[in-house]
Parts: sequence; C-alpha cells; structure tokens
Amino acid sequence: MMLNLIHYLSLEKPYSGQVPIAQKTLSKLEERIKNAQQSIFIKDININHERILIIDDAIGSGATLNEVAAKIKQLNPKAKVLDLQ
Repeated sequence: MMLNLIHYLSLEKPYSGQVPIAQKTLSKLEERIKNAQQSIFIKDININHERILIIDDAIGSGATLNEVAAKIKQLNPKAKVLDLQ
C-alpha cells in the first residue's frame, strides 16, 4: 500500500524594512547565493520526513533551491532532499 503524503513547508521571508531583491534581477551567481542566504527562512521546524521534494516554479542559478535544501538539512540531517528542476 502506498501512502500519498504531501506536506507543504512554509517558507517565510520576514519584512525587515527593505524591499526584498528578486533573484532574477541579480546577474552574478555570488549575488544570488548571498541574497538567498539572507532572505529564506523556514517557518515549520517539524521536518521529520525521510525524503523531501522541493519544487520551484522558476529555476535560474539554483541558489534558492540550494539554500532551501541546506536549511532543511540543518533541521533534519537524515533527510534526503530532492529538487524538481
């Protein structure tokens, strides 16, 4: 029997008084990585699934997906994180 389990992870971008910078407006990979690190926070800390699939509607440099995966791995080092590109 296969269980269909979908868990939506809430990503939170807190407003700090500055307008967030859209990743697509940044041309350098280093800028996109830094922007993702500073603007992506995971709200749901109860991540105890073995396998996690991340789906992004647009992929440029991959900085957003990589940062989300890194934050999930910090919360659950045993999780296998996959992304859909």
